Amino acid sequence: IVGARMLDAPAAPAPADAGRPTFAPADTDPRITLELAPAARWVIETYPVEAVEVADDGAVRVTMAVSSLGFLESLLVRLGPDASVVEAPPELRDAGANAARRALARYG
Repeated sequence: IVGARMLDAPAAPAPADAGRPTFAPADTDPRITLELAPAARWVIETYPVEAVEVADDGAVRVTMAVSSLGFLESLLVRLGPDASVVEAPPELRDAGANAARRALARYG
């Protein structure tokens, strides 16, 4: 911080939804279903999901829209073994594994 100054009036609080980007999937965006380990339940709170099913063992199945391959690759690589693709269009089924292989090849 280079400088600061005191204002005469208090600042108004930010709206509750300020700073959170809104994602509105298109009807044509593909949907995927992931099975998440209990350690990956943060996905439900972080990304918009369309359906959630909780299993007795704590695993969670979520269905979500995917508007970009890059987003899905990043998410799956970040989740690693805590997520598996249960249902997806064929072109998205191996997105995480393909992204991980490309990353590893850069270090080879």
